[in-house]
Amino acid sequence: MPDNILITGATGFLGSRLLAQILDNTDSNVFLLIRPSAGNDPLAKIKQLLDKPATYRVSAARRLSRITAIEGDITKKGLAIGRKALKQLRGNLDIIFHLAAELDIKNSYKHISCVNTTGTINILDFALQCRKSGKLKKVNHVSTAYVLGSKGLEDFSFHENQLELSQGFNNLYEKTKYEAEIAVGCYRKKGLLVDVFRPSIITEGLPVTDYGLFSGFFRPFRFFISGALKSVPARADARYNFICVDDAARAIFVISNSANAKNRNYHIVNTRYIRLQHILDIASDVFDMPVPACIPHERFDYSSLSRVQKEIISPFVPYLNFRARFNSDNAHAILGKEGFRYKSLKHNEIRLAFEYIKNNKMRQKEL
Repeated sequence: MPDNILITGATGFLGSRLLAQILDNTDSNVFLLIRPSAGNDPLAKIKQLLDKPATYRVSAARRLSRITAIEGDITKKGLAIGRKALKQLRGNLDIIFHLAAELDIKNSYKHISCVNTTGTINILDFALQCRKSGKLKKVNHVSTAYVLGSKGLEDFSFHENQLELSQGFNNLYEKTKYEAEIAVGCYRKKGLLVDVFRPSIITEGLPVTDYGLFSGFFRPFRFFISGALKSVPARADARYNFICVDDAARAIFVISNSANAKNRNYHIVNTRYIRLQHILDIASDVFDMPVPACIPHERFDYSSLSRVQKEIISPFVPYLNFRARFNSDNAHAILGKEGFRYKSLKHNEIRLAFEYIKNNKMRQKEL
């Protein structure tokens, strides 16, 4: 196991679970890159993060003793790390996990690209410096399975070694994560070892304990069966690939520690898919509303929608028509030997997510 690990994005949904995997299953020292902000104490932030006894097996004192908070900013060259900390990291780091990302597609391209693309380049530059002056072995970069962009609308098998497909992109998150992977390819040519992990749709852990968080993905479906739409630009056979966050973190941890993981891409995806029709049927039953007719986007009459309806539904159209499958041979070759299996999202858990939405009377504008 590596002696010293740097993690970006450790306070995030997936990053916090990956941190738990590392603390529970290794004796590694962990450096967490925390972006400085007014009135924010990085150490206090980490203590808050670690104050989740159900998440960890090791004691709080043991966890904290192995963690060092490093103030820095991935959007800055050199990561804006102080001179003393920089010297310590460059000479001692073994592994970098890069998870920090901007997911809010409502932000400008400049902002999202600065975090997702430029931030990745800055991490890779830093890794090169560490490799030259220290003992860095590799970078583990967390991307997304949806870098395939508009190819997802096709009946297409997306392989782990594929990236440049002349695809368009459905949003700025997909585009900037694709650009980050292009950058990874350039740094691999410079001799840097980088493993890329591409998760699909990450949900709350199973069994579900927080339906408020878990229901986020399902909120738009309330609008689709609200009775306001007689038809939607969707395919009833559209595919969704869900993985729970704890499985995603465990899979990344296991693969990253494999001796066979060197300069490869890994699809962190479930072997089972859920069809759109199945989700709509559950939503219809919970909300006691009819399911609208599903008409593939290329044949749908968008003039039948009001301006407001178009604005609400447009971001979801690519995913209401998603047909691609994710090949995961690289990941399975390692996970299969470990007896690892992804948990599948069950009918009742989807139903409970919709019931949470119904009982909390989510307003349409939140959809």
